[in-house]
Amino acid sequence: MKNLKIILLLFLSAILFSCSKSYELIEKNKIQGVFILNSSPTFKGYYYQGTDSEFHYFSSKWELKKDMLFKLRKEDLLIKEPYDFEMNEIRFDLFKTEKEFGNNEFYELFIIEQ
Repeated sequence: MKNLKIILLLFLSAILFSCSKSYELIEKNKIQGVFILNSSPTFKGYYYQGTDSEFHYFSSKWELKKDMLFKLRKEDLLIKEPYDFEMNEIRFDLFKTEKEFGNNEFYELFIIEQ
């Protein structure tokens, strides 16, 4: 029983820690520079993490530096199939594939099959 309590406590701590991530709001006047074609060998990609009532949440991931967490207002990017903000991620990029992810006046974004 003691082990179960410890496991439950660790699980709840992990959930609270993951929810406390701070996402930087990218304002509309800076949105054009948020997604770029990146050829750095340490760049892992762009990831969509979900949507809540106001924002779409994203991360850009790197091998050798801290991931960038950011959010955009829903009206600043049309996402074809948004889902609730959660732990799942969809990788996307500017390279054209069969499945469009989203778009706005600056970008057409496409899902990268993993």
